[in-house]
Amino acid sequence: MARLTERAQQLHLPGAPTSVQIDEHGAMNALGAAALAVVAQPNLRAARTRAGIAQAQLTAAGILPNPTLSAGMDVPILGAAGASLGLGLGLSWEITALLTRPANRQAARAQVEAVDLEIAWEEWQTAMAAQLSATRLAWLQVRVVAAETDAQLARDFAERLARAVAQHAATSLDADAAAVAAENATQRAVALHGQVAAERLVLKRAIGLPSGAEIAVTELTPMTPGPVADPAALRDQMSARRLDLLGLQRAYASQDARLHAAVLSQFPRLALGLNAARDTAGVGIAGLGVAIDVPIFDRGQGRIALETATRDQLFEVYLARRAEAQADLAKVSQELAATEQQLAQAAKVLERLQKLAAALTLALEHRQADAVTVFAVRQQLMDARQNHMALAQLHAELRVALQAVVGQCLPEDR
Repeated sequence: MARLTERAQQLHLPGAPTSVQIDEHGAMNALGAAALAVVAQPNLRAARTRAGIAQAQLTAAGILPNPTLSAGMDVPILGAAGASLGLGLGLSWEITALLTRPANRQAARAQVEAVDLEIAWEEWQTAMAAQLSATRLAWLQVRVVAAETDAQLARDFAERLARAVAQHAATSLDADAAAVAAENATQRAVALHGQVAAERLVLKRAIGLPSGAEIAVTELTPMTPGPVADPAALRDQMSARRLDLLGLQRAYASQDARLHAAVLSQFPRLALGLNAARDTAGVGIAGLGVAIDVPIFDRGQGRIALETATRDQLFEVYLARRAEAQADLAKVSQELAATEQQLAQAAKVLERLQKLAAALTLALEHRQADAVTVFAVRQQLMDARQNHMALAQLHAELRVALQAVVGQCLPEDR
C-alpha cells in the first residue's frame, strides 16, 4: 500500500480541480481514489502489456529480409578423365522489401500510438469509476451523519410527546405517530449505513484492492450548482480530446498504411543475386542473376481486399463510437441541468422549513403552538433535508459522469 500510495501521489492528472490526497493508511479524497486505481487496478496492468506487443511489432516492421546464400558442387562421374570438381556459389536478396518497408513502419508506429491511447482511455475510465464511487461514498457518509442526527431528534421528540400524553397535553395518537416516525428515521439511518458498507466494497473493487483493505474517503469536494460547460462546445472538442476517439483515428491511420503496403506489394517480387562458379573443365565464371515473380494468379488482390475491408470497418467503428459519445453527452448534460434546477428548488424549500421549524419549536416552548403541528413540520424538514442531500449527491455523481463522457475535467472545475 505504501508503494502504491507513492506512485499514486506522483501521478499527474491534467486539469484536475483538486490535488491528489492519499496516505499509506488508506485515507484519500475522490481524486486520490482515481489516482490509486490507475496504479493499482490489475486489469490496467494487464492492458499495459499490449504496449510492449505493439512496440515489438514496430521493431519487426523495420527488419529487412535476410539475403540468401546458395552453394553447389558438381562431381564428374562418367568420361571425367582430367575433369575437376565443379563448384558454384550464389548470393541473392529480395530488393522489393525496400518498397513496403516505409509503409509497414508507418503502420506499426500508428499502431503503437493507437494502443497507447487505448490504454490511456482505459486508465481514464478506471479513474473515473473510482472517483465516482469515492464521491458517492463521501456523500453517503455525510447523509448517514445527518440521518443519525434526525433519528435522535425524532426519538427525543417522541419521548417528549409520550411525557405530554401523561400530562394530558397530547393524545396517544400523536405519541404513537411520533414513535413510528422515530422508528422510520432510525431505519433510514440503518439503511444508509448499509449503503456505505456496500459502496466501500465497490470502491475497493474499482481501485483493485482486496476486500479486506482499509480505506476511507476523508474529503468531500463541494459541488455547488452552477452553469455547466456548453454541451455544444464539449461535443465539438470530443474528437480532439477523447482518448478512445484519438486511438481509433490512429488505428485508422495504421490500417491505411497497411493498405498502402498491400498495394505496393503488388509489385512483382524481385531478387538480385551474384553468383560465381567453376565448371568441371576448370573454367571459372561470375555473373549477375535476377529472379522475378510472374503475377498471373496471385496479384495481392486478397490482401488488398482484406486490408480495405478492415479499414472500412475501423471507420464505421469510429463513427459509431463518436455518435454514442455524443448521445451520452446529451443525456448526461440534460440530466445534470435538470438536477441543478431541482437542487436549487430543494434548497429553497429546505431553508423555509428550517426557519419554520425553528419558529414553531420556540412557540411550542412558550405553549403558543401544538405538538402535532411541530411534529408535522419536523417530519417535512427531515424529508426535505434528505431529499436535498440526495440531489446534491446525484449532482456530484453526474459531474463525474460528465467528465468520464467528455474525456477531460470540466472547464469550470479547473
